[in-house]
Amino acid sequence: MGNHRETSSIHHIAASTDIKNTRTMKGTFIHLDNKGDIEFDATGIRTGITQDGKFEVIGWMPRPNKDGEIRVQFQLDNKDAPTGDYLYPAGGVSKLLIIVNTTGYQFEAISGTVSLTNEAPGQARIHGTVVFVTEERYGDHYDVRVDFDISD
Repeated sequence: MGNHRETSSIHHIAASTDIKNTRTMKGTFIHLDNKGDIEFDATGIRTGITQDGKFEVIGWMPRPNKDGEIRVQFQLDNKDAPTGDYLYPAGGVSKLLIIVNTTGYQFEAISGTVSLTNEAPGQARIHGTVVFVTEERYGDHYDVRVDFDISD
């Protein structure tokens, strides 16, 4: 994935000229079997609207000391989601997962929350926290805590 950026209607609000473009996504994947935690600091972030009209955020970084990349991905059911807490699986979040391997080992959330602050219409900025516990796969599962701040 390159540094391709898509925008959603959340970001189509005219921003004031003194707003700095920001795209950060940082946090920790705590390995629940004590096999080593992963510090996540996205080198790329993409936002957009899915074909079925959901707001999606994907952050990625190279996998430390190994090939491939690590991703955090979430989708909100409402493409214009207002400020609030959104629950997974049945509370406004339709996808919540991490990918931690070159072969695409995908760890979906068992449960989690996306706490979102949407500063539209005054600013084209969203920020918040994603917290969730993944399913166990391949002998691994994680407690994920990631903060994000995205403005255009």
